[in-house]
Amino acid sequence: MSYRNPNYRRMSGQAMQVAQYAGHVVTWKQYVSAVTANPILGLGDTYYYRQQLITAHMAYQSNSETQYGAGQMAGATLYATTRVKPSTRDELVWDGVVYRVDSQAQPSKFGGQWVTRLKRGDE
Repeated sequence: MSYRNPNYRRMSGQAMQVAQYAGHVVTWKQYVSAVTANPILGLGDTYYYRQQLITAHMAYQSNSETQYGAGQMAGATLYATTRVKPSTRDELVWDGVVYRVDSQAQPSKFGGQWVTRLKRGDE
């Protein structure tokens, strides 16, 4: 039997099997609504989120270190592969750090999963 193309159905099945038992537990803060206050009084937007625990595979972008006074730290760009589709106003909290969704979620070749680029919330 000759090799034609990757077998995406088989790869999808394997990825779904792995996703059940592997990954990181993160808090998905799903954006619900916002209330705009009076900025003259020092009050700004207040965002409301719905929180839910999900499983995600987290990966830093390669070669993305940032230089700080105390030394180098892993860069702010992080990729999350999830079975839910985050939107651009959502946040993911992983290991006590808040990450903002930096791009629209892209469908993964492993069916039923989404790849999302994240940025640290403090940068």
